[in-house]
Amino acid sequence: MYWAPIESIDRPNEIWNGCTGNGGGLCQNIHDGVYTIAQEIASGPIHVKRWGDGFIGTACGNWHGSASGPIPTIAGTKYEDLNGDSARQPGEPGLGGWTIDLSYGGNIVATTTTGPDGSYAFQLNANTMPINAGAYTVTERQQPGWVQSHAPDPVNVGYGAGPATFGGNDFGNYRPVTIQGRKFDDHAVDGAGTLTSGQNVTDADFGNVCLGKIAVTVPDGVAVRVEEVSVPGLLQNDPPTPRTATGTATINDLLPGTYRVTMTLPDGVFTTDPDLTSINGEFAVVKTVTVGECSTTAVAPVLVVSAPGKITGGIRIAVPGGFATGGFEFMQKKEGPRGTLEYNDHASGLRIHTSDITGISVNGAEAYVFGHALVGATTYGFRLHLVDAGEPGTSDRFELVLANGYTAGTDGPIQDGNIQVH
Repeated sequence: MYWAPIESIDRPNEIWNGCTGNGGGLCQNIHDGVYTIAQEIASGPIHVKRWGDGFIGTACGNWHGSASGPIPTIAGTKYEDLNGDSARQPGEPGLGGWTIDLSYGGNIVATTTTGPDGSYAFQLNANTMPINAGAYTVTERQQPGWVQSHAPDPVNVGYGAGPATFGGNDFGNYRPVTIQGRKFDDHAVDGAGTLTSGQNVTDADFGNVCLGKIAVTVPDGVAVRVEEVSVPGLLQNDPPTPRTATGTATINDLLPGTYRVTMTLPDGVFTTDPDLTSINGEFAVVKTVTVGECSTTAVAPVLVVSAPGKITGGIRIAVPGGFATGGFEFMQKKEGPRGTLEYNDHASGLRIHTSDITGISVNGAEAYVFGHALVGATTYGFRLHLVDAGEPGTSDRFELVLANGYTAGTDGPIQDGNIQVH
């Protein structure tokens, strides 16, 4: 006896002969092997139900002895839910040898065992099961050491045409894990692995890292920017870098690592710091610093104020591809600094004429001069470092830095000339 699709009755108005008990109609008492349905209704199809050794015709039934329709099948897979998320992921294996029960009307009507790949199936055969249309339930028999994370809903199977295969009724189970460990200071910020079903972990330790900070000391008006150079490990700064501030500031909550601190100087802020550079036509002091755990890294560029002094001289220095010459005179008086610089790079053709002097700092035989210089039609800030090493002047130094990125004299002493610092 098989599940069969509903068919329409071709001759609905005909009263079928041979019916017993209800005075005629669509009820046929036809014995298997003696008559056939076709003999009684000719070409008109009729739905029948087997009852004992005969058929009972019914206009809405769906069983008969020779139907060619498919047998409804309820199927699914038993799998190991490795990550315990109640859904089967690629790579999660099937589990063979598990007992699955099929229930109808609250009673178990069939039992099967999952195959090696975890699959199972029930065919709804009315010859062997006390079944009918309605809700079917599949359940698994639990095994020790496993926890169910996924079970299918009841399956509704109706009479007549419709789906014949009801798949995807999967069961997921996982094995509890064992975790033990310790709390530690994660200096490397490298974290730990993940867990899967049944794994016993004895070193699932908790790691924490103590954050550090950068304290920048600069005058008001100095723009500060902090960005990562290298921050090892799994974590990321929160809030992320770069971070910015103006003037003296502390940048908190930084992961251990290496950072770049850029301090852009406005006019009137003078520095003798060796890490002076030019960025987008402005002077900036750039420091690369290391931030450690639970520590504060201090950043304070060398700053100076304008002070009395006088510097004179003329020089010849080596530059890439040739030489440069220059002459200068600077003086700091009560009314402020003044002076001039004339400079000619004979190799590149660059010529400089100072437009104004903003500051002079003299310390013994060493001096720094700050101001603006005209290069072509553009004005740039400049810093000139001068060293009077005594006579005959061959060890004197002339080191020029322009905010457009040009530098000269930083490779060694002058070739010729003399510098006087008073």
